[in-house]
Formats: sequence, C-alpha cells, structure tokens
Amino acid sequence: MNDMTMPAKAERIRALFHGIIPGTEIGSYVDGTLVPGSGDEQALTDPATGEVFATFKDAGADIVDAAMQAAARAQREWISMTASARGRVMNEIARKIRERAGEIAELESRSAGRPIRDIRGEAVRVAEMFEYYAGWCDKLHGEVIPVPTSHLNYTRNEPVGVVAQITPWNAPLFTGGWQIAPAICAGNGVVIKPSELTPLSTLVLGALCEAGGAPRGLVNVIAGQGVTAGQAMVAHPKTALVVFVGSALAGSAIAAAAAKNVVPCILELGGKSGNIVFADADIDRAIVGAQSAIFSGAGQSCVAGSRLLVHRSVHQQFVERYAEAAARIPVGDPYLDSTQIGPINNARQWAKIEEMVRQGVAPSTTRTRRSPSPTTTRTAWQAPFGPVMSAAHTGSLQGCGPGPSGSTATRRSVSCRPSAASAAPAMAAPPAVMH
Repeated sequence: MNDMTMPAKAERIRALFHGIIPGTEIGSYVDGTLVPGSGDEQALTDPATGEVFATFKDAGADIVDAAMQAAARAQREWISMTASARGRVMNEIARKIRERAGEIAELESRSAGRPIRDIRGEAVRVAEMFEYYAGWCDKLHGEVIPVPTSHLNYTRNEPVGVVAQITPWNAPLFTGGWQIAPAICAGNGVVIKPSELTPLSTLVLGALCEAGGAPRGLVNVIAGQGVTAGQAMVAHPKTALVVFVGSALAGSAIAAAAAKNVVPCILELGGKSGNIVFADADIDRAIVGAQSAIFSGAGQSCVAGSRLLVHRSVHQQFVERYAEAAARIPVGDPYLDSTQIGPINNARQWAKIEEMVRQGVAPSTTRTRRSPSPTTTRTAWQAPFGPVMSAAHTGSLQGCGPGPSGSTATRRSVSCRPSAASAAPAMAAPPAVMH
C-alpha cells in the first residue's frame, strides 16, 4: 500500500471502513447507524503525505442528543442483563476485534500515521482489554459492613449511567479501548468522541461492540469537533460522568464546563516524564530504555520520557551515544514494516514541535545541541509531544527539577527528526466507573 496513489489509498481506506460499517460516507455511529453530520466539513489527512483521503461533516447538538438518548435507553437494557451475561458479550466483542485486527491495524496506520508494526499488536491489546474487563463483570459487587448493632449495613456498586468520553488523536484505537471496556463492564452506556483528526478506528470499535452482542445504542461514537460536539456532550443533561484524555488546557476547560452541572470528571492530562541515569548505570541498557521511552509513537504520548536526567560523570558519553543510536532508527512511511518512527500526526503539532526546538536550543550542525538556559528552555520543562528529548546533567539528583535561574545543571536536546516528506503535515486504564 506504500506505493499506492492517493486515490487508490483513499479507496482502500473507504473499503476497510465500510467493510465493517455499511454506508457511503463517514459520520457518527449512533444507535447502531452511521449518521452523517450537518456542520462544517472536516478533512481527514494522511499524516505521512499531507494529502486528504476523506472528509466528513461535523456532528451537531442534535446528533449528540440522539446518541445520549440511545445510550441511556441501551444502558437500562444492558444493566438488566446478568453480570455473567455481560461478561460473555464482552468476550464476544474481543473475538470480533481479533477477527478484524488486521483491517483495524491497516485503517489506524493510514489514518493516524502509526507504524503498522506497532498497530498490529495494539489491535490485539485492545481485544485483551475487553477480555480483561469481561472477567470483572461479575466481581464488581458491594460488601456487608459489620457494625456494633443489629442493623444490616451494606454497600452496592451501581453504574453512573451515561459516560461522555473524549479522546485524543495520538492513539485513538488504544485509547478508545481503554475507555469503552471498563465503562460498559461497570454497566454504563457510552458516548465517545475521538479527535476529529482520527475518528475512523473508534467508529469501527463502536460498531464491533454491537456486532459482539452489546445492545444497540450502548456504545455511540461522535465524529465531530471539540468546540461543537464535545461541548454538547459535556453539557448534556444525560451525562453522568465525563472522561477526558488530552492537554491540560483543554482538560481545565472541560472540568469547568462539567462543574456547571455538578458532573464529575476523570482527566488524564499531559506530563513531562523523566528517566534517571546514575553513574553506575548499564549505559547500553539505559540508552535502549530511554530511546523507547521517547521515540515510541514518535514521542506523541502523555507518558513519553521526554526528560533525561544523567549523572555528570557519564553525561557526555551517554548523550553522544544516545544521539548516534537515534540517527540509526528507521523513520518513514508508517505502512512499511521497517519503519519504527512514523510521521507527526498533523501539521499543527509539527509546527509546535519545531517552534519549541527552535526556541529551546541554539543552532548546531549535530543532533546534540546545547541549550542557552537551563531554566527557560521550553523543551526542558514542557512536553513537546514529539520525538524530542531534553537531557540534563548534574552532580546529584538535586537541581534536576525546575529551579532558580542560577542552577548549575546544563541541558541538551536530542531529537530524531523525520524528513519533511514523511513528517510534515504528517500512549493505566481507568477503573470501572461506578458509584
């Protein structure tokens, strides 16, 4: 597929998608049907080439309302089933995902830019999520609490109702699995909105839930933008819980909007994860681990290890060897089995990463570049959400975090830069939701 023309690629993606969800155009999956939107047109772009392979129209508040009503109705049917019966359905959903794993992986790789070698395994991991939570269906029970009287004191775990879930573009299939599986395991209905940039694999996941025996309307997938469909989901009176995965800025706005209806939120936001290398570390193993932490998924993960803290005595050796090894990582077309780092998902993110690197490091002819200031460097304190790692050296662990401008720590930035052709507009499950 890597040598296909864009029309051929677009036709292949349409065939994969509509081979699982019958229809003629992309839309939201609501109450068991693919429903076209009526809002602004959204383009879906191949991250590896920047070419548009499909379009769809943004879902409006009416589609969100239909999804919420369907989820509420189906949730009542779902919770009326025995727990063991729900577990059997979840196992059947897992089987359906496994049956379609190859097609799902191909769809995810082309539409989201994830390396096919990674996604093949990821599709199976999603099936395993449903299998895992299938085993929990009949174990989410309350308890009898002993009290020093003749009273019967007990608790019951009950589903909250309809869960509104909003997921990001970096790992739509994987994130969709870990959101949907625990929610329906606990007896809830789901309305999930993946990023408008990468809706296809989540739409397929919703359809496979129904194919596996879930009641029609239990899992609904909204194809729309955050400022329209996402806001309508958070504000809807049927929403009993909001789950969001994404940036801290967007999470703050969502939490504030949910608070107006006193709706609780579960927020998984970005971070600046660090790896620590001591003087007596096994350098070879540390390099492999640190590379995997940041370059897996092209660094587009909320748990990417984008900060490296190295003891001064081994810093020079470590960073030089790290940069040399990074230069050998195969970068390119995500559909090639040889590719280990695919493209940045979208042009906006690419520009953000480029700007962070430009501001944070001085020009240099090497991949290892010394930063002008240990405390003002954006790459040192902010997650780039890309294949950029900031390395700091110090004589002790003190001073490795944000500190005064007089800190003696020195930082360098190491990046694995995909070529412009391949990257210009080019991942702990939440607990079962009950109360």
